[in-house]
Amino acid sequence: MFRLGITGSIGSGKTTVSRCFESKGARLSISDDLAREILFSDPSTMDELIQYFGNKILDENGKLDRQNLADVAFTDPDNQSILNKILHPRVRVETRELMNTAEQEGVQLFVVDAPLIFEAGLDKELNAVLVVTASDDLRQQRVLDRSGISAADFARRDALQLSQDEKCKRADYIIENDSSLEALVAEVDRIQLEILERIRSE
Repeated sequence: MFRLGITGSIGSGKTTVSRCFESKGARLSISDDLAREILFSDPSTMDELIQYFGNKILDENGKLDRQNLADVAFTDPDNQSILNKILHPRVRVETRELMNTAEQEGVQLFVVDAPLIFEAGLDKELNAVLVVTASDDLRQQRVLDRSGISAADFARRDALQLSQDEKCKRADYIIENDSSLEALVAEVDRIQLEILERIRSE
């Protein structure tokens, strides 16, 4: 089974690309979705979060408020590092289990959609990494349109990740997502064909 990681800076459109691969038969795991499930279903994770960040990450009913957590974690590199240390090992265990199951089921291509593939060292467990890029202005506009955060918040969150240039230096494949959906799908088709050729030749 070929394990393909897909990553990109905030607003690049990596999940759109991942969904394209899924629509063409790949098995997909989205790390943000796994992290969300863990946050709301694993008491030990909640206990660790409260230990480090206090009750300010909770809502008025004492439940985790993801926006409050984001406000704390994505405004300070140290706080983001703590959040990553709590969540990443748990997400990685879940991802490995999904990959193992997929391999047992004869899946040919497994896609891992994750924003911090390089930062978390997950690239070492994958056959290749695809980086999705877009211009800074376009990325910012996409994020502001979908989430309503401020331009300053976008800049802070973007600065907490590797730059697009650094991601591209480490990438096996690159898709520039500055154009139409049709152009994006065509790029996915091209890369999927390359991967299938790699699989057949191994």
